[in-house]
Amino acid sequence: MLQAAVQALEPGTAGRPAQEATPEQEQIALLQQQLAHLEAELKAAQVREEIALGLPNVVQKPAAPEKKTPRPGQLGRRPRPPKPTGA
Repeated sequence: MLQAAVQALEPGTAGRPAQEATPEQEQIALLQQQLAHLEAELKAAQVREEIALGLPNVVQKPAAPEKKTPRPGQLGRRPRPPKPTGA
């Protein structure tokens, strides 16, 4: 009896045991996360559309990379050989 009382006083795991989610509950949680993500994307697209309609001349198109063309006379030119020193 004394042994049982000592064991009852020893620290154990705190709180309730974790409740395991069923596969249906896991799928519902996953679908809720996807829905929240898609709703946020939809809201952002609607805001972009409103801005584009309200400010049509402000829309910036991505700049094309600047082409670097060689200067005239540089195309196909070889470097000059070093001048001989006259000594």
